[in-house]
Amino acid sequence: MKQRHRRWRQEHAAWIADAERWRREEQKLMAILYALERALPELSEDLDDYIEQIRQHEARLDAHEAGLERLTRHDPGAPEYRALLAAHDRIAAQHRAMRARHEQLRRAREPAIREIRRLLHEAEQLLGKQD
Repeated sequence: MKQRHRRWRQEHAAWIADAERWRREEQKLMAILYALERALPELSEDLDDYIEQIRQHEARLDAHEAGLERLTRHDPGAPEYRALLAAHDRIAAQHRAMRARHEQLRRAREPAIREIRRLLHEAEQLLGKQD
């Protein structure tokens, strides 16, 4: 009987060790989820604004091209052509600014996305250990 009790106590100790390991892994997963939860909305909100700015720039470009098409079709020497050239210069400057913003976002996003991928990988590894 004493041997059986000893085995039970050994099982109890193993079960407690398992439960404590599970708790640590769950706490680690919760920390990872918290970090992901904080990172993702900020990235999405910034991108929504950025995409809207690109679409607005695209609409200005479409309007500019339509005006240019109308003007050159009817009177390529019209005085309004200068206004279109000035508009073209403004749109070109806006495009350069958009390009710089894109590069800035890329430099900021790529490390953040790498960190999110690292956290996801870490979470997947923890989850895989529990199977």
